[in-house]
Amino acid sequence: MLTPENHALWHAGMSMHRFFLDADDDRFFVEGHGAKVRDRAGRWYLDARSSLWNVTLGFDHPGLLRALHGQLDVLPSMQTIRYDRASAVAAEYANRLCAQLPENLTHVRFGNTGSQVTSAAVLLSKYIRKIQGEPERTGVVALESSWHGTGGLATALTGEPDMHDLQAPLVPGVHHIPPPHCPTCPDGASPDACAEHSAAHLSHLLDRVGAERITALIVEPMMGTRVVEGAPGYLRRLEQICRDNGVHFIVDEVTTGFGRCGDLTLSGSLGVRADMLLLGKGISGGYVPSAALAVDEDIYRAVFDVDPARIFPHGSTTDGHPLAMAAGLAVLDALAEEDLLAQVGSRGEHLREALGDLATRQPVITDVRGRGLLIGVELTGPDGTPMGPAFLEAVRRACEQRGVLLNYTGNCITLVPPFVITRRECDQIVETIDGVLLELVSQLESWGDDSAGAWAWDRQAGAAAASHA
Repeated sequence: MLTPENHALWHAGMSMHRFFLDADDDRFFVEGHGAKVRDRAGRWYLDARSSLWNVTLGFDHPGLLRALHGQLDVLPSMQTIRYDRASAVAAEYANRLCAQLPENLTHVRFGNTGSQVTSAAVLLSKYIRKIQGEPERTGVVALESSWHGTGGLATALTGEPDMHDLQAPLVPGVHHIPPPHCPTCPDGASPDACAEHSAAHLSHLLDRVGAERITALIVEPMMGTRVVEGAPGYLRRLEQICRDNGVHFIVDEVTTGFGRCGDLTLSGSLGVRADMLLLGKGISGGYVPSAALAVDEDIYRAVFDVDPARIFPHGSTTDGHPLAMAAGLAVLDALAEEDLLAQVGSRGEHLREALGDLATRQPVITDVRGRGLLIGVELTGPDGTPMGPAFLEAVRRACEQRGVLLNYTGNCITLVPPFVITRRECDQIVETIDGVLLELVSQLESWGDDSAGAWAWDRQAGAAAASHA
């Protein structure tokens, strides 16, 4: 068994104390193939998480592996900051990438993580205000329940109250507005009216704080944490409000970009023009750290010819790393040559339809939503109360025991498998969830009033169900 004394790695999305309750060396993954990974004990698991939503091409894509090996042989390291000569592969990739983005996005800076380029975009917005004589524009607007990463500014932008409480005080000047949940709209409202109602929160904030004090709005085209998409026209309405008030419009597609929702960018498919676009996760197929900040011509020209002493002071040692650039080129090749975007659409539709059918047999499933291979499955008790974290953790653990890895947030299971997943593997995910819910819900009902609130489940009840799954 593993113990704190013989295991130095600090990891996991739970307390390390709980990890050590049943941990052993066999838990570690040692191999991957397609959409599956194998642990040290030799058991294979279907990874419906794509590691952390980023292994889009699977765990052994031949073109991606060839590109990385080839780049290692010729130029294994270089950077794109603090010197005026970058690698040729970075220049090639920047041109290829921008040629496939919405036409207004003409230039790109590279980073390592979504959190890094998120911070870079907001800092760049504030920097431009200072060099253009608008230093009072320091405020930033984001959405409640949004996710923009962790660390300093990114944590402040992320609209998760629990994160804020645990890490306060945060970077000041960030304002959060309600997200685009259609249930907040008036009954019977048309899609356009719903979009206007939701976007009105931004207008109200600009009136209250003063538009002249706000530098940027940052928004996800689909909120990945709980897989929430706004009403049709919502993003375009936010864009228009930003245009009318001189606010930079930043679109965060770290999660939704690079094919996850069936297009290279979701915002582009919706006809939205971002001033700045954030990309990450699938940008390198998840094989090496990589992210990008793409900007429109106005942003680029604003910083094109500044005093050398006032150059935008942001970047890190491995920005534009040659391995990341080579991986990026290989991903673009794969998306173009292997018809993967169409496959994302067809596999996603198949999964959602199968999950919708499952919901007719499993009343605990109260919503199935998403686009492409970004799918949320919401679980709610018979009294209308969202299922608690102990129940969702029991579902996760029981699915793992049956050979399927998945994540959840709140009462929502998130299914984010690699693009190379097969129809049979999609069916395996649905069959596994079906079997797990049948068993866990029946156990829950059998406990009745003796289960510490039954449908709310306390930690002890959830752990007991997981151990018997």
